[in-house]
Amino acid sequence: MKVTLDTNVLVSGTFWTGNSFRVMDAIDKKKFENTISREIIT
Repeated sequence: MKVTLDTNVLVSGTFWTGNSFRVMDAIDKKKFENTISREIIT
């Protein structure tokens, strides 16, 4: 499954534990594939 994370999830998952962290952890464990746009990165 491909997912696209918004900036809120990226920031929350980076600095705090919680649901956003769990989503990013699942991506790290290859349960999901993250897709991201240039607009989100910038």
